[in-house]
Amino acid sequence: MNTPNLKTYMVAYDTSDDKTRRHVIKALRKAGLYRIQKSIFLGASTPERMREVAGFLDYLVQSALRERPDDPSPDRYFILLLDENALKQFRWFSPDPLDLDFYTARKTVVFF
Repeated sequence: MNTPNLKTYMVAYDTSDDKTRRHVIKALRKAGLYRIQKSIFLGASTPERMREVAGFLDYLVQSALRERPDDPSPDRYFILLLDENALKQFRWFSPDPLDLDFYTARKTVVFF
């Protein structure tokens, strides 16, 4: 069953700190996103939940800037809302298949 409030998001990050990376991964999984590459997550979530994620990522960036003000490679994150048109244009080049219907909550998976 599809939930009308769910939207499809892609989140990418670049951080050199392992502890920060673990926190980011945990937050993105909790929001309903799945890792499709090492630092890229894709999935369906609510706008409210993604606002919480955005606030958390902003907190991490500000914390890193305070802790490492001279870091030549600061942490970076982006959240991209993908509409239906963007999903139709989505291309995946990999030997591993990517089931967009699963990641975008357009297909329900039932386990027995």
